Amino acid sequence: HEAALWLAYAEVLLTSGRLDEGRSAVVKAIGFEPGRREAAVVLGCRLAEGSAEAGYQVIDAVADAAIHAQDYAAAEQYR
Repeated sequence: HEAALWLAYAEVLLTSGRLDEGRSAVVKAIGFEPGRREAAVVLGCRLAEGSAEAGYQVIDAVADAAIHAQDYAAAEQYR
C-alpha cells in the first residue's frame, strides 16, 4: 500500500509544480514495490497531457529505477 500512496503523493506534487519532490516520490514508490513501474508510467503519461515536464519526470524516474535494479531492458524501454 505504501507504493500506491507514494504514487498518489507524487501526482499531487507534480501537478502543483513541485517537480523534484514529485520525482523523488515516484522513486520511493518504485523502491517499495518495483512492480509499480507500469502504474508509474501510466501516471507519467496522464500527467504529460497537462504538463510535459511533469510527465517526463515520472518516466525518467522509472527509467532510473530500472537502471538501479540492473534491469537494463526495462530502462531502455522507458528512455
